[in-house]
Amino acid sequence: MTGFSIRTLTSERHTKLARKTDVVVTFIRSPENGNSVMNDDIPIPWKILTFLANSNTYRSITIPSAIGVCTVKEKDSGVLSPQLGTTLSKGGVILKFSEEAGGLYWENADGNTEETASTEGTIDGDFVIKNEYEETKLALCLFDDDDVCLPIVNLGELPKDEEIKFNGKLSVQVHVMENQILGKPLTWPSTPPLVKPMAIADISKKSFKLYTERNGTTILK
Repeated sequence: MTGFSIRTLTSERHTKLARKTDVVVTFIRSPENGNSVMNDDIPIPWKILTFLANSNTYRSITIPSAIGVCTVKEKDSGVLSPQLGTTLSKGGVILKFSEEAGGLYWENADGNTEETASTEGTIDGDFVIKNEYEETKLALCLFDDDDVCLPIVNLGELPKDEEIKFNGKLSVQVHVMENQILGKPLTWPSTPPLVKPMAIADISKKSFKLYTERNGTTILK
């Protein structure tokens, strides 16, 4: 696992946080070959951290190492509820259905039934997520220590016999946004992230300070 930290300070006037602030941590797929990170990914709030005004608060964020994919159902509230998930492995995975197998299941593209855990938000090489079932709503996810699947990127509906290519790397974004809900994809246009997309390996062990400038702007650096 890897991670980073955010803190507020009250030691000096210019380092104080002037108002209650919600910090939203999201992920997107990292760009390939240096291309722009602005793509069609729709981030899903993974963590929402509340910092009170004029507080001296320290929050440590630990990012699970295992990246996965899951089928999801959308609730009336717009929250995506994970259904069937699997850890991604080299080569990719295939969504299949078989009555003999007990219904819907994931299979590694190379035919290997053993899962290969990712490390530090990265899976080496390119792979695909393929759907051999009916049109299905999917999301990238992270698995915590209890193997709970937490959706992080809404991949939308994937039709039967189509696939999504993924280069195996994630980037972190940090926003200040109000009225967000865990598991509910962000709506656009959204506020620009305070921390621009940064590879998980690059953000690891970094410490950020959250404060308000004299002009009222919230800063995280």
